[in-house]
Amino acid sequence: LAIVPPYNLALVDANHCFTLLLRTIWTFRKFDIVYLFAFGDPLFATTTLPVLIRYLAFDARKLEPAAVTATIMLVRMMVLSWGVLWLVRQG
Repeated sequence: LAIVPPYNLALVDANHCFTLLLRTIWTFRKFDIVYLFAFGDPLFATTTLPVLIRYLAFDARKLEPAAVTATIMLVRMMVLSWGVLWLVRQG
């Protein structure tokens, strides 16, 4: 950051926040790699939220916990997105 002029620092922070948001969204989307390689095993050590939702809905046939988990995941992503956009707008 020492070489970046002061008027471009806000742009660097905005780009960093946007990149963080995209990486977080892509992490929540990681279903296929985790599921195909490990199925969330051993003992659910590598389970991500999408894999957990799939397990609850289809393998354990517990639709209510799967729906609650999916809703919590959606709300967390919305709050995170709102926070990042708020930080970007603050400049």
